[in-house]
Amino acid sequence: SSIQQSVFKNCIFVNEKFCASAYDVIYENCSFKNCDFEGSTFEDIQFKNCTFFKCELSTMHAENFSFENCELKEVVWGADYWFTYLIADSKIENIILKYRGEIVDIYHNKEIIISILNDLIEQHSYYEYLNILILQQIIFDNNKDITISKHLKLYKKAFSELFIEKDFIHREKQLLNIFKLIRFYFFRKNFDLYCTFKIVEYINSLDFNIFQVNEAITYKAEVFKINEMFAGLPFSYSQISHLPVESELCAIIRLDYDNKEEAENFIKNTFEMLKEILKINGNKKYYEILSIKKGSWTFEILASAFLILTLYKIIKDATNFMLKTRIQIKLSSLTLDGLQGKKYTKKEIDYIEKSLYLLQTTGLFKDEKFNTEDIINENQLSKIIDLGIKFVDKT
Repeated sequence: SSIQQSVFKNCIFVNEKFCASAYDVIYENCSFKNCDFEGSTFEDIQFKNCTFFKCELSTMHAENFSFENCELKEVVWGADYWFTYLIADSKIENIILKYRGEIVDIYHNKEIIISILNDLIEQHSYYEYLNILILQQIIFDNNKDITISKHLKLYKKAFSELFIEKDFIHREKQLLNIFKLIRFYFFRKNFDLYCTFKIVEYINSLDFNIFQVNEAITYKAEVFKINEMFAGLPFSYSQISHLPVESELCAIIRLDYDNKEEAENFIKNTFEMLKEILKINGNKKYYEILSIKKGSWTFEILASAFLILTLYKIIKDATNFMLKTRIQIKLSSLTLDGLQGKKYTKKEIDYIEKSLYLLQTTGLFKDEKFNTEDIINENQLSKIIDLGIKFVDKT
C-alpha cells in the first residue's frame, strides 16, 4: 500500500508484516509488537505516545522519524538512518543497530561514532552530525537534561559552511532540517535555555538575502517560526533564572498612559518588583531605556535576558490566571443553570465543548507553581497594551 499525509490513532499492530510506502504520516497512541517492515519505505513519520517491542526496522528505508513520549524496547534500527531520528521524552531500552545484517556495537565502540561523524562532515551532512551529538546524550548517556553548550560553535560552522554550499537541493534540505531540529529540541523544559538563547540570537543575525528570493523567504519563514516559539515562553522559571546576567534582550513595552511620567513610573515600579522577586541586591541600575515613543508611550528597554523573560512570563501567567478564573466562574454559572433546570440545546452544548477543547489546547487549565496573581494585579495588566521581544544585534 501507499500511505501519505495520514493519521493513525489508537491502533494495535501485533506480528504484522508491513509492505508499504509511507510519507508524512502520524501514528498517535499506537503500539507495535513483533512487527517486521522488510522492504518498506517510511519517511517523515511522527510517532506520538507509541510503544515498540521487538520490531525489526533495519531491513527497510526508515528516514526522518520523530519519537515523542514513546517507549522503545528491543527495537532494531538501520545504522544508515538512526541519526535522522528526533527523540524526546521517550523511554529507550536495548536499541540494536544493524548494518547490512550485522549488529553494530556503538554502545561500547566509540570509534564507530567518530567514523560516522567524520563521514557526515565530509558529506556536508551537518544536520545528521548535530543530531548525533544530541542522540548520544539521549540514547547512550541516558541524560534527562540536554545541552549543546560544547557544540555552539559547531552550529555556527554548519550554517556558515551551508551558506556557501553550491548544491541548492542539498543546502536547502540541510538548513530546513537544522531548523526542524531546533524547533524539536530547543524549547523543551529539559533543554539548556542558555543554548536556546544563543542559537536563536545567532540565527536572527543571519543574512538570507544572499540567496534567491524564494529560497531566502523559505529560511526567513523558519526563523519567524522559531522566534514565535521563543516569544511563547515555553520555559520554566527555573530555566529562565539560570540564564547568565550578561545575556541581554530588548523588551518593547507599549503602555496605556497619557502622561509620560506615569508611564515611566510604571516601568520603574515593574523592574523594582522584579528586583524584589528575584532577590537582586545592590543599587546598580539593572535596565536601560533605549528609546521612548509617544502614542500610548512605547518603551524600548535593554536588560538581562532573565529579567525580561521573567517579566514576560509573569505577565503571561497572570493574564492566563485571570482569564482562567473568569472562565471557571462562567462554567460554574452554566453548571448551576443546569442544576436549576435550564435546558441547553445540542448546538449550545457542542459550542461549549468546542470552546473548552480550544482552551485546553492553550494550556490555560494547567496548574502553575508560580502564583502570579499575587505579583501583578488586573489593573496593572490593563495598562499593558503590547509586549515584544527583540534580540540584541551583536553582528
